[in-house]
Amino acid sequence: MKILQPNSTLPLVDEFLRKFPQLQKPSIAIGRCKFYSMELAKFLQERNVDAHLLHLQEIRNKEDWPNARPQWIKAKPKDWSHYVVRVGDVVIDVTSRQLDPSNPHPNVMTLENLEKLWKTVETDNFLEKIVQELVA
Repeated sequence: MKILQPNSTLPLVDEFLRKFPQLQKPSIAIGRCKFYSMELAKFLQERNVDAHLLHLQEIRNKEDWPNARPQWIKAKPKDWSHYVVRVGDVVIDVTSRQLDPSNPHPNVMTLENLEKLWKTVETDNFLEKIVQELVA
């Protein structure tokens, strides 16, 4: 049976993050959101958690990001792109400090709140793609 309750997932996220303490640093997290989000999703799935990789594109409003890093402030909203992990209706972001150094680590929020910040929120079925490639 797959675990859907995010609260029971957070200790597993902490376990995962103990392997990667460097992700607390914004400079280390930059450009690594897809890799570490994929790794977290695989880690959780191996422990029977129904985890999914989400691809986020285009922020809705720059004013929602008052503490964003300078390179993101300079970027157009449509150029923002990020990856996170969804478990049920909760989203876990282990590299959010690359966008905003003041974010908690990990940054955990509801899917509903995430969708208020980003115009495009879509599931990236990376594991299914990998399995299909291996079988083919």
